[in-house]
Amino acid sequence: MSSPTQYSPGYPAPYPPRQKSWIERHWIALVISIVLFFVLAVVVFVVGIFVLVSNTEPEKLAFAKAANSPAVVERLGQPIKKGMFSSGSINTTGPSGHAELKVPISGPKGEGYIYLTANKSADRWTFTQLEVAIDGDEKRIELVEPTRVPEQNSF
Repeated sequence: MSSPTQYSPGYPAPYPPRQKSWIERHWIALVISIVLFFVLAVVVFVVGIFVLVSNTEPEKLAFAKAANSPAVVERLGQPIKKGMFSSGSINTTGPSGHAELKVPISGPKGEGYIYLTANKSADRWTFTQLEVAIDGDEKRIELVEPTRVPEQNSF
């Protein structure tokens, strides 16, 4: 005779073992996929911001001035190339705006940055500061004469 906890062969157990759900079987892969998705989303967002800043009109105008400047060409050589990641801020509202940017540039002889401050009025950009800083040199190359505020006479 068999004991009450044993079952005879050929008879199924009263309750078959519960099978694990898909999430229980693959939870590690699911967590890794979610983390990778968020990391990829952040990378795409950051690169997108840099691309937006890199293709602005004031940056294009500033790069053209720097690439055509004899002083910059003498220091960096030709061809002068624009770097990948510009930084700074730009704010436009219709025909007006303001930009402050740092644009990496390089040539066969060295590397540097274009620093620019520009204002947009009536759909035209005007530089208030435009200079090139060459790595390893303290002196900057001015591409636009700085605007001087007239002195006030006091009575």
